[in-house]
Amino acid sequence: MIVSNTLKENTVFHTYVQLYERRVFRMIPEDDDAKMAIQRDDSVADEVHAAKMYILGKYNEQEGRDNLTTASAAAAPEIADLTGDDDIQAVEAKPDMNEAPKIMCVVCLEDIPEPNVVRCRTDEENEKNGTRDSNAAKHAVCRSCFLEMARNDMASPAKRVRCPGERCFTLFSSEQFRFLVDPATKFYDFDMFASLLRKEQVDDILGAISHNEACPFCYYIENFEGLPKQRHPLFQCKNDDCGKLSYENVEEQTRQVKRMLDEAMSEGRLRKCNQCKAGIELEAGCNKIRCRCSHYQCYYCGVSLVANAVEDDIRAAQIAKEKAEDSLKELLAETGGGGAATAQLEQQLIQLKATHARKVQAADDKAYKHFDRSATTIYKKEKCPLYSNINQLHCMNQFQCTKMTESRIRENCPGYNEDVLNSLVEKQLEEQNKRWVKLIRDTNLDPATNPFPGNIKRARPTDHQRHQRHQRHQRHQR
Repeated sequence: MIVSNTLKENTVFHTYVQLYERRVFRMIPEDDDAKMAIQRDDSVADEVHAAKMYILGKYNEQEGRDNLTTASAAAAPEIADLTGDDDIQAVEAKPDMNEAPKIMCVVCLEDIPEPNVVRCRTDEENEKNGTRDSNAAKHAVCRSCFLEMARNDMASPAKRVRCPGERCFTLFSSEQFRFLVDPATKFYDFDMFASLLRKEQVDDILGAISHNEACPFCYYIENFEGLPKQRHPLFQCKNDDCGKLSYENVEEQTRQVKRMLDEAMSEGRLRKCNQCKAGIELEAGCNKIRCRCSHYQCYYCGVSLVANAVEDDIRAAQIAKEKAEDSLKELLAETGGGGAATAQLEQQLIQLKATHARKVQAADDKAYKHFDRSATTIYKKEKCPLYSNINQLHCMNQFQCTKMTESRIRENCPGYNEDVLNSLVEKQLEEQNKRWVKLIRDTNLDPATNPFPGNIKRARPTDHQRHQRHQRHQRHQR
């Protein structure tokens, strides 16, 4: 009963540690029947090994390093049982980081000793097979960046950490994040290891058996084999500690919503011309922009600044000037220069250039009336600021695009998963808020007096609103 109750709610890792601390293993007979009681695969062996290393480190720390040497003879059998090695010095031996080759982390771009990086399995296999691009950076992540990626990904239902290498989607496995259960390092995080490992096991189960669906908020799994899709669009978790209601295909919805939010972040760095719809990204200068189609527009708020008739007049002057320039080039190529015709065409070109410049200047003067030349902050008062910090402005635009994308999903996707959307949007807004605070501080301003627009707490839907949305979704299915 001890074994079965432990296995019900824990991973193999948790189970091994708990059973060891209860000294259950000492009561199990060492015979062939006992060894055959558990059918082990690679994942079980990995967990057991990690549990052994955790126990060894935990009890070594409690006893103290000074006592370890004197107790080595007595402890050797137990250490051999835990690690398979009766040499304590061999167990504790660590590579010399000063002599180890270094690999660049693709996240922080720092050169890290090879034993302290997490390598992508696909990239390593390509390197061994000779199919890897030697000019490309190795898909390696330092342990600090891996832990940060894991913490960020835990906010989303997917919960798996993927390789951040270019065009790579390989998932990191327990073999690669086993360092999280080494108490001797600063990266020790037992709960993170257990959570990542459990998600890996859930994914293995989902991949091995068809028609399985997993609750995105805990680890409850249910099989829907034999039921038509339209009869179970909702997934009711039967875990007593969870019980949340979610939609099917949560993983696919997560990918779709994530893609839409990523596109919103890209759109936030661009303004589309109201005339020709071309994308415009401002890198420096004032917020008055002029597209190649001669359309005047405010980069801050996106409104047009000059009447279409004025812009048409400027385009006509531009075309006339360009035709005169082409005619002069052809004439010079034929005659070599000189003559009355050349002088006349040159004089005509001077007049056309002056006309075009005069029309552009008049349009500029009108456009500048839209702006506040004395504005000193990123925020709009009566008029848009003529100059603004481009990075801060892009951050504000990305917030607006994120909110508009969220609204489009709520209005146009009746079958969306409320919790998936809230989780991803809140995560993106939190990242934008952190970036905003850094940008404000970089300009020696106070974030308290220059708040991020997204720091206003969003209203979460009530149970009644969720029920109404569920009814709308059912009508939509019919």
